[in-house]
Parts: sequence; structure tokens; C-alpha cells
Amino acid sequence: MVILDIEYLSFAVVRNPWTRILSNYLYNRKRGHSTVEGKCFKEYLQTFLTNKDSRRLHYLWYNSCFNWITDENDNILVDVIIRFENLDEDWRYVAKTLNLDSGVLPHRNRIMRDVDWRTHYDEESTEMTREHFAADIEAFGYSFG
Repeated sequence: MVILDIEYLSFAVVRNPWTRILSNYLYNRKRGHSTVEGKCFKEYLQTFLTNKDSRRLHYLWYNSCFNWITDENDNILVDVIIRFENLDEDWRYVAKTLNLDSGVLPHRNRIMRDVDWRTHYDEESTEMTREHFAADIEAFGYSFG
């Protein structure tokens, strides 16, 4: 987590790109969404990570988190970066900083509860995701392992 000296507090939540895109695929498959119909995970990645028209339709899931929180000079525009992987702990820190009761954050749509996300990737899909989300991986220190 990154904390700056601030008068007002802004924050963003980032997520491991490999788990983020897999979670979206599994969620859409569970819901019967047309974007995953008849597609294995690798085909889904090939469709959405390489097709600009598809990415434009689903902007939020296929854009880098880094792009959401930086300006045109790659300066980070938020005070706190919370990792989804450490959500409870990082949220408690933010809540304490703001003198809020942190309580327990609900976790809805928990699609990857018992999923080892690494097993869904082969070498090609790992690299495809790594290339597409390179900014997130570098800025937030994510790795496949």
C-alpha cells in the first residue's frame, strides 16, 4: 500500500491482472453472458485482449488499472493504492485514517473462492495477459507466480 501526506484522501483498488481477467470470465460464464458463450478461457482472452472493438465495448475490464489512476504523464492521482488481494487489511487502514468504523467489507460475487487461478493459464495466455496489462504488473509489482 502506498500512502502520501495529504489533506484529503483519495484511493483506488487494483487487482492482479491474471486473477482479474479470469474472475471476469468465470463470472460471465456463470451468468450465461454472451461474451463467453462457446469460448474457453484462452479464446476469451484472444477475443478481448487483441480485438480493439471488443475492448472498447468492455472498457472497464480490459483497461489497465494504472491508466485509471494516472494522468498523461503517468503520475499517480490517488493517495492510497489498495490491493484487492489485501482488501480487508488495507481498508482497515483507510478507515482508521478517516476515523471510520472499518467493519467487515462484504464480498459478493465471490466466483474464485476455491479456484487456483494459475491452472487456467498456459504459456501463451500468461504472456498475452502479461503484455496487455504490463503497466499494472510493473507499477503495482504483480507477477504470475
